[in-house]
Amino acid sequence: MARTRVKILKQDPDHDGVWKVRVPGIYGNKCNPLPKRMSRLVLPAAQALQKAYGMIASEGGHLYISDMFRSAMAQQRTHEDWKSGRKSAYSPPSCGSVHEAARAIDIDAFDTGIGIGHRRVREILNKCAWTHIVENLTGPERWHDEFRES
Repeated sequence: MARTRVKILKQDPDHDGVWKVRVPGIYGNKCNPLPKRMSRLVLPAAQALQKAYGMIASEGGHLYISDMFRSAMAQQRTHEDWKSGRKSAYSPPSCGSVHEAARAIDIDAFDTGIGIGHRRVREILNKCAWTHIVENLTGPERWHDEFRES
């Protein structure tokens, strides 16, 4: 798989309006796709991410995803990990995350290949309707983006 490619595969029969996608993940040697259980987005978000990947690649950059879709059970596990201290970044309880709506991505903000920090990648994501929940390029949650367009 090309390192900077998003492929929209097919509609997920288990989640209305959600599509299975293939994206480069951070796991393994960064040539592996994100695990299938997380590789889901609503179609407009998948299309916007596909467009952003193309723009990032055209400037010589790349983007690796660490997280996208979470089921309600997976979201609650992540919240429990945060509460117990196994996970340092805050994670809301089940029904409190945009990840469950297949409208969020967490990126590897430390390895984008373009821009200082990941400022240029943020600009591109923003042009493609992805919103950063924090402005700080170095603070907590700098890796989290949400697709808010209908």
